[in-house]
Amino acid sequence: ADDSPETNAAVEAADAIVFATPVYWWGMSAQMKLLVDKFYARDVKLRGLNKKVGSIVIGEAELDDPEYEIIAKQIWCIADYLGWETVFQKSYSADKPKDLAADEAALAEIEGLAALLK
Repeated sequence: ADDSPETNAAVEAADAIVFATPVYWWGMSAQMKLLVDKFYARDVKLRGLNKKVGSIVIGEAELDDPEYEIIAKQIWCIADYLGWETVFQKSYSADKPKDLAADEAALAEIEGLAALLK
C-alpha cells in the first residue's frame, strides 16, 4: 500500500524534519530517496512552509570519508530548494550494528540536537 498521503500530511504538519539514514553506496537509503523524490513532485505546496531541518547519517567509514559530505550536501540542497532552514547535519561512524547504541556521548549528542529544532 502507498503511504504517501499520510507521509505527506505529516511532513506538511511538522515544524521540523530530521532526515536520518544509513550510508548505502555513498548515498542515502532508497527509502529516504523515495521520500525526497516525492517532495519534488509537491514542491509548490512544500516551499515556504518554514521548516527546520536536521540530518543524521550513519556509516561504516571513518568520518573524513566523502560519503558523509555527499549525503549532507544533498539534504542541504533539498532543504534550500524548498526554502527550509538546515539547523544541523551530523554524521556518525559505526563499524558494527550496536556501536552507536553503545556510544553514550553520541547518544547524548543526538538527544541534544532536538533542542536545535525548536
